[in-house]
Amino acid sequence: MSKRSPLPPRPSSPARPARPLPLRRAGGGALLRAARLAALLAAPALAACTSPAPEGAGAGAGAAPAPTAQETAAQERAALGADARALAAPSSLLAALAAHPAPLDAWEASDGWVAFFKGEVAEAAEAFAALLADRPSDEGARVGAARAHLELAEAYAAADALTARVGADWLAVERGSPHAAAYAEWYDWVELALAPGDAAAREALLARLPRLAAPALVSWARVALSPDPSAAPPDASDAYRPWLAFAQAVERGDVVKARGLARRLKLRAPILVARAAGGAPSQSLYDPRLARVAARYHALEAGAALEAPAAPAAPAAPAAPADPWLPLLAAQVSAALGDHAQALARLAPLDALAAPPSAHHLLLSPNLTLEDARAEVRARRAQALYALGRDAEADALVVAWADGAALSTPQRVWRLWALAGAARARPARAAELGARVPEELRALLPTRRRPLARVAAEAVQGPSASRLSALELTERWLDAVHYRFAEAAVWLDLRVPALGALTAAEDPSAPLRLGGRNRLPRLSLSALNQIQLSRHRVASKYFLRLREDLPALAAVAEMTGDVLSGSSFNGGGEVNAGQ
Repeated sequence: MSKRSPLPPRPSSPARPARPLPLRRAGGGALLRAARLAALLAAPALAACTSPAPEGAGAGAGAAPAPTAQETAAQERAALGADARALAAPSSLLAALAAHPAPLDAWEASDGWVAFFKGEVAEAAEAFAALLADRPSDEGARVGAARAHLELAEAYAAADALTARVGADWLAVERGSPHAAAYAEWYDWVELALAPGDAAAREALLARLPRLAAPALVSWARVALSPDPSAAPPDASDAYRPWLAFAQAVERGDVVKARGLARRLKLRAPILVARAAGGAPSQSLYDPRLARVAARYHALEAGAALEAPAAPAAPAAPAAPADPWLPLLAAQVSAALGDHAQALARLAPLDALAAPPSAHHLLLSPNLTLEDARAEVRARRAQALYALGRDAEADALVVAWADGAALSTPQRVWRLWALAGAARARPARAAELGARVPEELRALLPTRRRPLARVAAEAVQGPSASRLSALELTERWLDAVHYRFAEAAVWLDLRVPALGALTAAEDPSAPLRLGGRNRLPRLSLSALNQIQLSRHRVASKYFLRLREDLPALAAVAEMTGDVLSGSSFNGGGEVNAGQ
């Protein structure tokens, strides 16, 4: 199946001198109950942006004159009134930066923030960790480290979903191949290791895989259920034992031990070797939990970055007030670790905040204003309630969140993201729930992208407006809005709307790879959506170009190659789409 291992830790890079932020390159350019769902999701259409031309209008005598640029701008302002007002408000992020660019100056002076801006989040996390070692109370570095690790956690979570989806395809192909009998017990082992769910469900699956009860496989089955280096089989490879220790530390939440192990792991050798029956050659295998463990590890690191440092016994000066928006990042950590009750508790104090988050929180996010940040809080609360099975409370929260012209585009996207939490909690219902989303909401993005960019160009004025344009901050804000919209669409199995939004947000200067405006979570989500569209060949291009940045994708890349080869050999055709 594979020759290399996909664990995430990367060697530390040498310190770099501070460098300016990169400028624009040339040419870069169950939701709710069925009876209420339509009313909940329905929203007014973008009349001025999407209305068809009057019948008979066109070139020639009597045709209505084309609108002037001023008239077009006025129409877009009317259709996007909430966005225009938010963008022009002095407290809005882009307007504030155009007038007072000090936060950008601070970012340019920081290796961590420059790397984060470029999407090099692993390097950013290392730089912030080095800074925090010297200045543990630096809240800007704590925010940066947490955001970098949360992006890695999101990217690996998408890689885990890819592993599950492609792994199921791989097992189907391999079990139908001529050599299936020789490796049958190892296919059972991969199925067991792939299985999500609680311990009882996985023990029940083991009981349905009797081949794993053979004496030579018992210890392998135990480590598939729970990583434990002390239970490693005698024939485990030298690379597999330390990985089991790392996975066990992550499972127990011991981030300090996991970090130390991660720095020493060298996992380019096979993770484990499947010894075949009947004298057939052995096969190198990956442990399919690699991405899952990596996602949890980075969530733990994000949580560690947010922990307040111990106060000195006699501080020389009064401590600066804590960042009141840190609990929003902490709630994301809790959700990523599966503790949704804790996420709810961490979100609770944010409702009372009257000032927006700082630029450290807002830059490169979907949020520009306090209202946008509050929308994210509400959306994450709804998702936590759905994950806890408290659907009635989540439904009531969304019912009270009226959609329509009063909401900005980021707020409408957060509302859809909240509703998608029902499908995320119960994936088997995703297609059913997604089918009820109105067409206007499905087409919200990228339909609004260009009008929003034009409204932003008009609304954001100030001495540093040209600097914001050179840094493509409007495009990067729109990219972040598109990512959350596409994430909700993927959870709802709305593959084509997700494709449209993801394609519009992909930087043409760096197609299918990290670079420019392309960030790891969005690229991983694009690959997942391509697999859901059965476009395995397109997805494999993402895997090949990203596996140095997300090593867990190496396993998925090789499984996808096996699926494509096996499907072609067996006469299958659907997964060959999108060549």
